[in-house]
Amino acid sequence: MKRETVSRILLMFFLAFGIFLPSKAMGEDPYVFINSDSDYGDIYLNVKSASDRGNYVVCWEKVVPRGSFLQYLKKQLKPKTPDYLMTLYAYDKKASRMQVLQGVVYDAGRNPIKTIISITFNERNYVEIVPDTVGYVQRILTLRQVGIQP
Repeated sequence: MKRETVSRILLMFFLAFGIFLPSKAMGEDPYVFINSDSDYGDIYLNVKSASDRGNYVVCWEKVVPRGSFLQYLKKQLKPKTPDYLMTLYAYDKKASRMQVLQGVVYDAGRNPIKTIISITFNERNYVEIVPDTVGYVQRILTLRQVGIQP
């Protein structure tokens, strides 16, 4: 069986049984590991930041850059050294769509280095989420965190 197929089967298993979600009441680490890519980085979802905003839900994502993405950020932000990136996403409750509302790069001391994007929510800014991708997993976990079964 191809590695891709096995990964998709495991992903669907975890999503079906909610294994990724920590208990809100337990006071556990709010970051849930989503994915790792040697050229992009490690991706975590801050499930405790999930907030219902009516027609959509927002949640923060943390990326610890690696490989070529880290080199790109270092070059763009020189002389400062990026440690992680926080991105605020808005997910449509009914359709598989999302939009990026804010993106900020931080150094190891948790000081903001640069705001990459900062926009106000707008229905026209949605983009479709491709099935079986990191964005797909993020949307499902975020909606479940506020009590919505996608």
